[in-house]
Amino acid sequence: MAADSAEAFLRAMPPAVAANEDKQVQAAVADAVLQAVQADKKPLGQIMDAVQGKAAARAQTAKQSYETICEKQQSIYDGLNPHKKH
Repeated sequence: MAADSAEAFLRAMPPAVAANEDKQVQAAVADAVLQAVQADKKPLGQIMDAVQGKAAARAQTAKQSYETICEKQQSIYDGLNPHKKH
């Protein structure tokens, strides 16, 4: 749940920063958010770790799904290919 909230927060930041027309304010806000996210042992640092962990888990799941699909397709291809039948 915290990872979902963190992801939503981080996705909402760029449009919120860009909505301010003053370039100096945009830079200050962007720098403050970046510093808060990169800070060690602060809530946003922990949130960023959670988001990164969630992204890594999604990437692993996608990789497994891709490999499973490839194996199934190869199996079907081998079954239909007369040169592969023994």
